[in-house]
Order: sequence, then C-alpha cells, then structure tokens
Amino acid sequence: MEAPSVETLRIGPLVLRYFVDGAGTAGAVDCFEFTVPPLTKGSPPHYHREVDEMVYGVEGRITFTVAGVDRVLGPRDFTFIPRGEVHSFANNHDQPAVVLSVMTPALIGPGYFRDMAAVFSAAPPDQAAIRATMLRHGLVPV
Repeated sequence: MEAPSVETLRIGPLVLRYFVDGAGTAGAVDCFEFTVPPLTKGSPPHYHREVDEMVYGVEGRITFTVAGVDRVLGPRDFTFIPRGEVHSFANNHDQPAVVLSVMTPALIGPGYFRDMAAVFSAAPPDQAAIRATMLRHGLVPV
C-alpha cells in the first residue's frame, strides 16, 4: 500500500499537516495535525454547520474553548466538538502545542485551509476575507 501524501500549509503562525483528505475517504473523514506556537491565538470563535470535530493532544498544552468552557489539552487528552457548538483555541503556554484533528463528514477539507493560507499571506490579514472564507466553507464566525 502506498503511503498517503502529506500536504503542509502555513496559516499565519500556524503550521498544518494534512494527512487524510475526504476525497480519499468517500467524504467520510478529514484528518490533520496542526502546530500552534507559544502564546498564539488560533481560530476566532466559530461553529461548523455540518461537521463534528475530534481533537487529540500530541505535544505541549493548548486551550480549546467549547460552549464557553475552557479545556486545556495536553498529550493524550481528547475533546469532542459537535457540529453547531461554538469553539476556538489558543496556545496560552510557553511551549509549542501540536494537536491532531479529525473532522467528519469531510465537508470542510483542505481547500478551506489553502484559502485561509492565501488570506493570511497578506499582512495584516483582511478580517472581511477571513469571515467570507469561513462562511464559504461551512464555518460560521460568532
């Protein structure tokens, strides 16, 4: 069996490594790892219209806020974010954090992250473009 290709994307300070694209799973699942540098905010509060997300801590510590509740994930910690649940994340710690994310069904996909990387290539990134990109891919900023 051939090893799957890994696509690496930079979205501002975040580094994302896409392992499984829903195109190869009949739309069932997307799987990627992302690295968040120390003292870095991640996504703004948002929810997914039709996608559930599972997040697993690999290295460091990162704070996910889900439905208004902070959850600090360290290595081997897990959280589930059901579709429609407002969430965001930030690395409030002094070490990089790495998490593995699995989304199902695979409706957001790597195209969202490619588009977001393009938006973040401008300094500073255009907030209206961030919002439009999120909405176009099924994420609703709050």
